[in-house]
This record gives sequence, structure tokens and C-alpha cells, in this order.
Amino acid sequence: MEHKIKSQKVRLKDVAAEAGVSSCTASRALNGTMLNKVSEETRQRILNVAESMGYKPNIMARGLARKRTNLLGVLLPEIRTSFLPQTLEGIWHAAEDAGMAVLLHSTDWQASKEGKYLYQLLEWQVDAIIWVPSGPENIKAFSEVEKNTPVIQLFTDIKELASSKIVLDNEKGGYIATKHLIEKGHTRIAHLSATTDHFTPAGKDRLRGYLRALQEANLPIDEKLIVESSYTAEGGRKAFREVVKYQPTAIFACSDMTAWGVIQQASLLGIRVPEDLAVVGFDNIHLSSLILPALTTVEQPQEKFGEIAVKQVIAALDNKPSEKITLEPRLIERKSS
Repeated sequence: MEHKIKSQKVRLKDVAAEAGVSSCTASRALNGTMLNKVSEETRQRILNVAESMGYKPNIMARGLARKRTNLLGVLLPEIRTSFLPQTLEGIWHAAEDAGMAVLLHSTDWQASKEGKYLYQLLEWQVDAIIWVPSGPENIKAFSEVEKNTPVIQLFTDIKELASSKIVLDNEKGGYIATKHLIEKGHTRIAHLSATTDHFTPAGKDRLRGYLRALQEANLPIDEKLIVESSYTAEGGRKAFREVVKYQPTAIFACSDMTAWGVIQQASLLGIRVPEDLAVVGFDNIHLSSLILPALTTVEQPQEKFGEIAVKQVIAALDNKPSEKITLEPRLIERKSS
């Protein structure tokens, strides 16, 4: 005869009874609070009992005791090929240190999914939301949400929202990328821009940095060398096919994926990088150090974005004033330039 073993969830009071202490003492030991009232010997005994019994703390109940759930919502447009996976790592690490659990949704750049997932997170009663916007469609909804739940913006400064935001100095990034190529002796520098793909101003700011570097060096601005692309490898391949007829000696691409597309297309056309064409990207995604030749790029401090976002969540929950934080880009020189 088979016997079915019924699993039963171990509760705090079960751990307390097994350890021979009160539930209050067990809670202090397991949650790390008021440890001055619990001896180290007792704390270790409780921890050992909890581990042997398979006790899992109820993060919701613990948070509700402080009128919080310890749940952090994160809404990203995608998590496949961009720098966002590294940003997410920063969020996860910082949230873990803060004792928070992360509820993640990827919207696939779809406004309808973004709106749906926003209200799902609210149903879960998250303490705050870290948001990388995919477009302007849901701004009104987020501005209503932030009246009761902090919404921390990443990479975008939406004026309608009052919560904290963490952005990059994209204009400076475009400037240092172009200046690097000028210092390498290039005078015909093309820019594959992304000024219409998304509502965020990053692409326009990078273009402004490119133009400023040319103006400072007294180099002419040739409109034929500025080609609209996208943040994708396909966009880079297509834009390079358009600009190559104007014989640039260097390319500043709006993203690493765009730059990768340039390098792929150049190889098909028999153009050597960097011997015939120097290429600089933007983002410093993991792929940039692996492609051949390794890509010179402008780094966004991806993990730092995530870590600072969680710090701003905690600050908002402690009723500290919101702020705009601008991070500095950094040139990473490799073989492609």
C-alpha cells in the first residue's frame, strides 16, 4: 500500500516551539531585528532549527508588519540583446541586500503589455516600481500611480513624473566617442543615429555630442554622413550600406548592436575594421568585447544604474525627496578603432 506524504508548511510558531523559545524571540533571530534581546547562542539554535525544518520566511507578512510588502516591481521593454540584463543584475543584487523580492515584467516594447503589467504589479501591492519606459502611451497612468507608489525612472527623464530618475549624460557620450575618432586622425566621421526609434532623447543627445566634437575640431558637418539607423544590428547593416558610398573613414554608431551590424556589413563588402574603417559603438554590452575585432565603445555603467535605482526606491519609501541623478559615460578603447 502506498502512503502519500502530505507536506505541511512550517510556520514561525513551529520553529519557536521546536527551539523552545517564544515566537517573538524566534522572529527577532530570523529577521535580524532587536538582536540585543537575543543571545548569540539562542540565535544560532533558532537558525539551525529553522534550517533543519525547512522554514521559509513569509516575506509578505514580514513586510506588512511594517506596512510594506518588500516587493519591488520592475518593468523593462526587453531583456534579450541590450544592456538591460546587466542593469537587471544590479537591481537584483541591490534588492537582495535590501531584503526585497523582485517581480519582473518584460513588455516587448508594447504599450498594451506595459499598462497591463503595471496594474498586475499594483495588485501584488509592490512597494515601488522601477520603470524603463517603452514609449509615451502610459505616462498618464504612471503619473497617477506614483501618487501612492514610487515610480523610479531609468534612462529617461519624463517631466510629467515627479519621482526620482537616473539617466546618462548621452550628449557627453556622443562627444567623447567622436573626439576619440578625431584624435585618431579621422576627418570623415559618419554617425549612424537613432533619433526617431523611441521617444527618449538619448539618440538626439548622442547626435548633439557628435556635432559638438566636429565643431570644436573645426571639421565640416556633412549631412550625408549622418544617417538614421536604429539600435539594432539590422539597422546598422542597412545604414552602413547607405553611408558607405560617401567614403567615411570612421563610424560612430548609436549603439553596440548597431556597430556590430556595421562590422558585419563591412566584412561582406571587403572593408577591413579598423584598417579601412574605424568603428565606435555605445553601451558596452557584454557582446562588445567578444566580437572581432573587439569593439571600442562608450560605456553606460549598467549595473550601477540598477543599484542606484534600488537606493532611490528605499529613499522614496523613507519619504526622502526625489532627485535626478546623471551618470557619466566612459570610453572603452578596444581594437575596432
